[in-house]
Amino acid sequence: MLRLRQLEISGPAGAFLFSPWADLRNIAGSFRQNEHTDERFSLEQATEAAAAYLAGHPAADPMVSPVLGDWTGQPRLVVQCSDSEVLRDDALLLARTAEDAGSMYG
Repeated sequence: MLRLRQLEISGPAGAFLFSPWADLRNIAGSFRQNEHTDERFSLEQATEAAAAYLAGHPAADPMVSPVLGDWTGQPRLVVQCSDSEVLRDDALLLARTAEDAGSMYG
């Protein structure tokens, strides 16, 4: 959605995000806190996947880590996650970022 705005292309009216991996810096505390309760993803897998995807591109770029982007004027989001998954903090931070910008459903 951030990239669509950057390209001046109309985006969706809203989005439902389930367990978004929204910060490819992989610094969220939930990676460690939930490593024993999340059977689908791990910090090791995230580190390998981010390195492959980024191919040297900075993880702090909002186009790959949307938690760092400006969500002002973006369509409404619904973000869902589980308390026991490693991506919990990414989801919560993205929701907070979007909410601060007025882009979250209440």
